[in-house]
Amino acid sequence: MSRVKTVRADEIGDLGIEIREHLALKAEDSLVLVEGEDFVLVKRAGAPARERFEEISSRTQSRLERLGLEPDEVERAVRWARESS
Repeated sequence: MSRVKTVRADEIGDLGIEIREHLALKAEDSLVLVEGEDFVLVKRAGAPARERFEEISSRTQSRLERLGLEPDEVERAVRWARESS
């Protein structure tokens, strides 16, 4: 949800607190700042790449196990896909 907030000069010191609360930031979270000529867009960064890779890898491994595929079958399928593309 977007909203507009006007901040008076005497409130600028509270801006960091408001951003942290609005984005529900935790200590381990990161921010992405996108700067424009007269604005700064503040976004919470997504999960770090390694965490995201591990999540996808874990889900894929679980699915392959449920399907009963053996590692050599998966390797052959990956090789086939690489050669076909």
